[in-house]
Amino acid sequence: MENQELIQLIDERQKVMPITDDAAKMLKKKGFIEGRKPNYFISAQIAEATNKKAEYIKNRGLKDDHYKKLIIDLISQYGEASKEDIDKLILDILHAVLDEQKKKNKVRN
Repeated sequence: MENQELIQLIDERQKVMPITDDAAKMLKKKGFIEGRKPNYFISAQIAEATNKKAEYIKNRGLKDDHYKKLIIDLISQYGEASKEDIDKLILDILHAVLDEQKKKNKVRN
């Protein structure tokens, strides 16, 4: 695959345009994208090269342990936490690539 085609595929991914499974596999193998279908996002090396580091971190999200620690801190501080409290704490800081329903499912799980 030519560099021009690679650049085109990466650009499509940055713009959240759908890409074929074969293209995604090839881009992942080369280390240009990360994530799982259909929520691929540009890799750290591409984010650095294109000055999209903050977007990369938002898309990559934080590890589940980070969210668990926040919930434990909330409960430790106040002795209890309702589902509404946890939603307010977590929903807006979850992965940018997740839609609202996926965010709610993640918190529930």
